[in-house]
Amino acid sequence: MKALVLALALVSVSACARSRSIKAPVSGAVSRTYSDSAAYVFEVATYAVTDEGIGIMRTDPERQIVESDWVDVGSLRHVSPAAAEAVVGADRRVRFRFRAVPVAGGTQLIGEALIRPIGGGEFADRMVPRNHPAREVLIRMLDNASERLGKTRR
Repeated sequence: MKALVLALALVSVSACARSRSIKAPVSGAVSRTYSDSAAYVFEVATYAVTDEGIGIMRTDPERQIVESDWVDVGSLRHVSPAAAEAVVGADRRVRFRFRAVPVAGGTQLIGEALIRPIGGGEFADRMVPRNHPAREVLIRMLDNASERLGKTRR
């Protein structure tokens, strides 16, 4: 009987939990701020994905969001076979998402390297752990975007 009461209590508490807004970045997303326009940062973010040899699944110029295809971590450039083999299960498939958000004096570029738990939908997407090889790729993408944006200012 106590187990049933406990189970019902857990269900009622979890029903009150608010799900993450799909419009908001996931926890742990990486951001950088630039003095360029959101439209231009959005364009550069698209290049950041394609320069890595990853296909684009969706671009939304109105919302300033770029999403890559889902890719296996072993197919990412500059990821060692040993690092890729250390990642197992659903964590092997990753997607990169960038958001260009206008802020005072410029644009914030928010980058995400996402994994999706088995059976989860888009609301269940979460940021890869810090030691995941896709996080290194995300940082490299942001570095390349920074370099591209820096060159246009000179």
